[in-house]
Amino acid sequence: SFSLHFSREDDRSSFSRIRDADCDLLKRFNVRYICDFMVEYKKMKYWVPVTSSEKADSHSRYHDFEIIPMPYPGSEFFRVWRDSGYLMRGLKFDWDQPMIEVILRPESVRKTRLSEEIEWKNYKDWDVTTLTTNYLKLLLGLLFEGSGGISIHCVSGWDRTPLFISLMRCLLWADDLVHQSLSPFEMLYVTLAYDWFLFGHKLRTRMEMGEEILRFAFSYLAEVASDTSLSLSATYHMVVPAEYPTAEDGCQEFVEIKWSPHFAESRREKLRSMTQLFFSMWDNEVEASGIPRVSQASSRTTRGAWESGESEWISQSAPSSLSPSFGQFHQPVGAMVSQLSSAVTSAAAAVMSGLTKPLSRSRSVSESETAESN
Repeated sequence: SFSLHFSREDDRSSFSRIRDADCDLLKRFNVRYICDFMVEYKKMKYWVPVTSSEKADSHSRYHDFEIIPMPYPGSEFFRVWRDSGYLMRGLKFDWDQPMIEVILRPESVRKTRLSEEIEWKNYKDWDVTTLTTNYLKLLLGLLFEGSGGISIHCVSGWDRTPLFISLMRCLLWADDLVHQSLSPFEMLYVTLAYDWFLFGHKLRTRMEMGEEILRFAFSYLAEVASDTSLSLSATYHMVVPAEYPTAEDGCQEFVEIKWSPHFAESRREKLRSMTQLFFSMWDNEVEASGIPRVSQASSRTTRGAWESGESEWISQSAPSSLSPSFGQFHQPVGAMVSQLSSAVTSAAAAVMSGLTKPLSRSRSVSESETAESN
């Protein structure tokens, strides 16, 4: 009985130290906002209760941060999206399911110029595209107007977190605010490798289960390529100078400009070229894997986590109006998605193995110091 009690107390002490270290790390990175996509306060994962610790922490360790609950459907919803025929308009998440605990509270959402007209109280009525768009407006607005950095997370960081990080990076790239030298192909490579696979997205598992959240990311970018309401350059009338200072020269500064149709057209073409590249590869991946394709005419009535409106907007594999021919890319990069997934997963495992060694040594030192003090 005593040993069991001691073990539980020791576990609580360990969790306390971990959360204190978490807060310290966030402060070191100048994080001000914590945006959480979980729809639960606690969730069982691999038979272990996982908490979104900022919301569930009873000791208010995170009081120095602005916590913004942003409930968003998990990867399971994107099988429903696939079964709907990849419907981009009218497909809604069912917020009345018993597992849904988190509520988006308008008073917890900071208003920015990008998001000032959004009626957050209506979030349960939005389809998945509108929900995604409004969350991106909030995040991009905080990125520009906020008083510090942003930490974005879900449960494991494999699906929803990569989705929003990837979308933000691609939208900023299309605005020429980041990665200015990268071509659409290079940008696609970066966001797949770094935002998705390096952080654990399990592509093969998701494809086998039909949870095509990765495909949704690029379907979404194709859908909003012409939507300048998601453009920081259009909203704030600024760009990064062509020759910006290096880290040694000092901080990078923005230059204010007048938005023009030329910038809008350039932005649209960059996003649509990148999404066309992705879909040419994705189609090859699906065919090679033997996973059956979903007919665009599939039924819109399915049980579970969604409702469908009357909209006829259906996203095709790639927008038919895209003019460039990407046949030249098929042979060299046709299997790039799977190859990237395998290579980056292996590299990430090696990196994590290396990272655990200092932690193990630190624990050994700590234990020896404790033994000496006793």
